[in-house]
Amino acid sequence: MDGAGKTSARGMAVAVSWAKQISLFGLLNLLSGALVPPAGAQDLFLADAHIVDPAKQEIRAGNLLILAGRIVGEPAAVPADFEGTTLSASGKWVIPGLVDLHTHSYGNMAPGNTFDSPGTAAIAERMLTAGVTAFLDLFGREDDLYALRERQRVGEAPGADLFASLSCLTATEGHCTEYGVPTRTMNSPEEARHVVADLAKKRPDAIKIVYAPTGRMPSIDKKTLVAARRFGVAPGDEANLVVLEASPIPEIENTQEIVHVIHHGVLVGREGGKRPKTE
Repeated sequence: MDGAGKTSARGMAVAVSWAKQISLFGLLNLLSGALVPPAGAQDLFLADAHIVDPAKQEIRAGNLLILAGRIVGEPAAVPADFEGTTLSASGKWVIPGLVDLHTHSYGNMAPGNTFDSPGTAAIAERMLTAGVTAFLDLFGREDDLYALRERQRVGEAPGADLFASLSCLTATEGHCTEYGVPTRTMNSPEEARHVVADLAKKRPDAIKIVYAPTGRMPSIDKKTLVAARRFGVAPGDEANLVVLEASPIPEIENTQEIVHVIHHGVLVGREGGKRPKTE
């Protein structure tokens, strides 16, 4: 989220940038029960930590200087003019904030075969205490997700940052319709244009499309899939992700122009390079 309250796919990447975020999970671990003010805008000096640095693909021992809630350096000692809190992180681990890229935050099965459904707002707070600083919800109660996301972006709701597809674009009686949660359906390229255009009014952070022609439930066809992608996001617009839940992977020319992520399949980059499975 930038200073104007806008979000984008780049904004999600920033959420995992080592230079921008420190995991609350790491802080809670190193505090070992010590009571301190909220970590959001603290000045902290963390001494003798195990620093997990994904950008450099390494774990190293060192200190971290945090000013106004941001990591600014790894000095060998506490700066002479530092007036914040110094904490020993000896034997503790500090990690970047985590991002969960596929959640359904309206609820899930809990131990004891009970359904845990505290709501997305409560899930966002739970996630933050576990070190997840942002999450992508890929289908839930559209109006609730939209309302919470808008409240977060004006600073009125706590918890991990919510990004959302808001709805799931699928065929009538297709996957996503079986959960009793209203979703958007489309059955032709023309319907896809209208459905995506209407959803776009709420500025989803991702567009989730279900394509499963060999499954047990009805599915959209390839023409509808392509229409939903091409009419949903302008070429080159990185402010939106298109997430395809597909089985099998569709044989479409220039697949990288249709989707950015294929769940239950391969991750397809803008240059068309294939990477390991996402799930």
